[in-house]
Amino acid sequence: MKEKRNCKIVQDLLPTYIENLTSTETNKYVEEHLKQCEECTKIFNNMKKEIELERDLPKRNKKEVKYIKKFNRKLNLLRNILLVILLIVLIWVGCTFRKFLIIKNLQEKAKQIENAGNYKITIHYSDGYTEYYKKDNKIASFSYYYNDENERIETLEYIRDGKVYSYMTTPEEKIATSYSKDYKLYEENSPFNSNIMEEALSMVDIKNDFELFMLCSKIKLEKDNYNGYDCYVLDNSSIVIDYEHRYQTYIDAETGLKRKVSNGHKYVTYEYDFNGVDDMIFEEPDITEYRH
Repeated sequence: MKEKRNCKIVQDLLPTYIENLTSTETNKYVEEHLKQCEECTKIFNNMKKEIELERDLPKRNKKEVKYIKKFNRKLNLLRNILLVILLIVLIWVGCTFRKFLIIKNLQEKAKQIENAGNYKITIHYSDGYTEYYKKDNKIASFSYYYNDENERIETLEYIRDGKVYSYMTTPEEKIATSYSKDYKLYEENSPFNSNIMEEALSMVDIKNDFELFMLCSKIKLEKDNYNGYDCYVLDNSSIVIDYEHRYQTYIDAETGLKRKVSNGHKYVTYEYDFNGVDDMIFEEPDITEYRH
């Protein structure tokens, strides 16, 4: 009975003993008892572990709070970076889509006059010009340029009955020739070798909308005025390497037709006249003056 009472006293003292709050005499009493009592020793060890765990809990909580704060800072930084990236992507998509819609709208405008039956296109080069006439099924062109000897060369061409009739005037002579429209020796620089109206319409040589959209993401498109016409300037300098192929194309905002193409030191300009072509344009010259 006395031993149980002593165990009860020691067990009551254990919390203060573990916390080092008991006197020296009490410590000796408790320690002597623990040496002799396995049950109290077991209770002492379990109690000590629990107290130590409770004592370490605030430290663990502080570490967890510190970790959570650090994690939240990283999470906020990542979120801000993603928001900036998303904003940049949205701006990029918005600007690209705006250019895409503008070019598509210009193409639609140009298509409305693609099949015009009566028009004149004048194309000015650095060394001459070409006048291209079309009225119904009649086609003619007049052009001049200067050769390497700085001599003026004039050409007059017609299409009639599936053949091309060509009249060339040089300082020395006049030459008249005729040949099939698809004749293999047909001059490469002749206006009849390509569709002049199609050339005037082709601001970008892309039909697929996806490819056009990707092109719009790389090129510059700005508004400017050229020779009294409100134009969109399509600049491809950001997607080509060599200077010779860096083109600026001025596109008429009202018609969608090209007004000027320039690569910095050379340029070509376009003028248009609709419904003003007279039949007299297609009257051929006196062929007796030409050598065949």
